[in-house]
Amino acid sequence: MNSLTTIDLDNQPLIEQIYGIIDTKIQYIDYQTNRMVNNLIGFDINDVPEPDQEVAGFDNADNAHTNCDSFLTQLEQHSKTKRLLLLMRSYLSELNARIIFELLSNDQFRQFEEKGLKMHLELRMKDR
Repeated sequence: MNSLTTIDLDNQPLIEQIYGIIDTKIQYIDYQTNRMVNNLIGFDINDVPEPDQEVAGFDNADNAHTNCDSFLTQLEQHSKTKRLLLLMRSYLSELNARIIFELLSNDQFRQFEEKGLKMHLELRMKDR
């Protein structure tokens, strides 16, 4: 069972819970992105290099290219997810809180492109 579906809706208004869910997901994406950048350059946050030390992140050109391609693909996916979350956050109201909650359940919102999600939210709001 998804943790989103087990939220106690009586203790806190649904809209506030959804803001919290979206904000937490955004914070996690930011954390993942920071970790990806640090891994790409071989930087450990607990091991800050001296100014005259080289940062060892790229062993050779092929490895660097593969790492960069993978990094850019992941960064693109994180950016898309964050844009969708921010879009839902900006559209969030009492009228569509349940719709957005449903989209957040099991990350259903990820199946949409930004324009498609916007249209979906607008159409579902008209149906209500």
